[in-house]
Amino acid sequence: MEGEAVAAVIKVLVQNLIDHSKNEISLIRGLDKEAAKLAGSLDTIQQLLNDAESRTIPGGAVKSWLRKLEDMAFDADNVLDELKYHHLSKQIKPMMPTKPMKQKVLSCFSSFSHTRHPRNIALKIQEINENLESIYKEGAGLGLKETLATNVPTLPTFETDSFTLDPIFIGRDELVSEIVEIINTSTTTNERVVSIFAIVGMGGMGKTTLTRNVFHHPKIKTHFGSHLWVHVSQIFDPIILFKKILKELPFCDQVETESSQDILDNTSFDQVEVQSRQDFQKMTSFVEGEDQSRYNLLKTVSFGQVEVESRQNFVKKNSHDQVEVESRQDILKRLHKALKDKNYLLILDDVWNQDRPKWDDFINSLVGVTSVKGNAIVVTTRNMEVASTMQSLHTHELKGLSHEDSWSIIKAKTFGKEDIPTEFEAIGRKIATRCQGLPLAANVVGGALCNKSEEEWLSIEEKWLSHDEGDRITKILKLSFDNLSLPSLKKCFAYCSLFPKGRRIKIHELIEYWMAEGFLEANGTNEMECLGDKFMKVLLHNSLLQVAQRNDYGNVESCVMHDLVHDLACSISGSSNNREDGSRVRYMIHDEESRIPKEVAKYLRTLMFEGNIYGNKFVDFERLHVLVLADYWCD
Repeated sequence: MEGEAVAAVIKVLVQNLIDHSKNEISLIRGLDKEAAKLAGSLDTIQQLLNDAESRTIPGGAVKSWLRKLEDMAFDADNVLDELKYHHLSKQIKPMMPTKPMKQKVLSCFSSFSHTRHPRNIALKIQEINENLESIYKEGAGLGLKETLATNVPTLPTFETDSFTLDPIFIGRDELVSEIVEIINTSTTTNERVVSIFAIVGMGGMGKTTLTRNVFHHPKIKTHFGSHLWVHVSQIFDPIILFKKILKELPFCDQVETESSQDILDNTSFDQVEVQSRQDFQKMTSFVEGEDQSRYNLLKTVSFGQVEVESRQNFVKKNSHDQVEVESRQDILKRLHKALKDKNYLLILDDVWNQDRPKWDDFINSLVGVTSVKGNAIVVTTRNMEVASTMQSLHTHELKGLSHEDSWSIIKAKTFGKEDIPTEFEAIGRKIATRCQGLPLAANVVGGALCNKSEEEWLSIEEKWLSHDEGDRITKILKLSFDNLSLPSLKKCFAYCSLFPKGRRIKIHELIEYWMAEGFLEANGTNEMECLGDKFMKVLLHNSLLQVAQRNDYGNVESCVMHDLVHDLACSISGSSNNREDGSRVRYMIHDEESRIPKEVAKYLRTLMFEGNIYGNKFVDFERLHVLVLADYWCD
């Protein structure tokens, strides 16, 4: 499991302890000092978790440390639950009736005889404090540092460009033509200066590949005078975007300049930084009439390295005597001149921004420097909220490929145009269904199957890809998880791994489970439900959950998780659902008629029981927060 992802979900548990420890422990006189010490220890541990969450940490030592911390955090949470129980039992005991039916129902469950006396709880809190101190020292010894949390997650960047060829493009030719027609018709018939179009879909769904085919379509080439491709990613900065757009324009008279010192500072050992993948490919492609000396220089460019006579000579040839510091006004003047008398198509690929003022700042300036009507911006994004923020004229939600198209991609990757042996085709079609329409998965699995034996194909059909083979899929999908703004939201997502693949989950019941587990921190039940609704919308908009069913009014009633996203959620939840590695299981769906062992039962917090119920079934369950006695939450 990914260390930083697991750290993110443990943070929720630790933060809940920080928020509640003082209040709960203060119920027992004389424990103010221990309460303060526990809160302080947890706060320090939380800062180590911030460091763990911000970077990918290799090795099993940190994973083992995270598991110890998780167990300790759950132990502390259980102690706080016992304190709450003592407090509530004193309040409601006078009101409790002593009726036979009540006793019969309660006999099915634990009698709470395991609950400690308050003095014993005090000793347990002291023990937890000592253990947390030991865990902190171990974490520090592993290189973790106390780090303040950051509001904006830093995501790895997979930069795209308009030049990369896609030799295998299957199943979406008609869709390309449809989108081209919508863009050309809309920009011809309406009076807008700029029309915005959005292509939305989960990671790996093929948004960039589809958009690249639209970008290079002959009708698009003839309809627009300029064709601009800008990779955006997480940071949405209008000035940076304007500069990238300028670099895309081939006849921009002026170029940004640097001082000799700037070039010296940024140039070491004869290396020149190439600012983007798109820039590099533009620079190294042959343009007729290009200055020969520049062309000769670029002939030697290889992944950002330039062979030159000396560092000093390079600076002399590529710098100006004066430093030009461009203001926003200067940049927009150049942009206005470059866009004069020519309409354009601008691709903004991989946009994450949901900040409306930032978008307005960008689009208002762009419209202001645009001289002619009939321009188009196509935005690709994983999040429907991004399309809403940009007020797109037309939004296309990209769906998955058919199983037949997925199989066609696998065939092309493995056998090319050769005939496929019958025994391989039968296995391959089954593998294609496991891709669930995700082009990225079909391409990756096709590459993994290439030059493999029938036995190896059968192994992939049964066990899917190995960790190394599937790593690319996981990294792409995990970007959506990393972008979730709150640790509690990440925990809600990981919790969904409890449900079997393909299971439809009723929305309102899932929110109730989150509430019972303490993932939704708000004042009052209604506010928790509202927060749960917001979390659900975020997960749906980011395609981490998918709509399974709507009611007659169009409201989402149930959701489902894509199988490959489910694999991601399982890797994050890790030991909490795993009964095979000796870990403490916290969440379980039990569909057998056998008794759950006591050593498993005592740690369970969620139990969804689908078998027959026996009289003494739940006597060993000491920590349950969620109990479902039948598979009634969905058909």
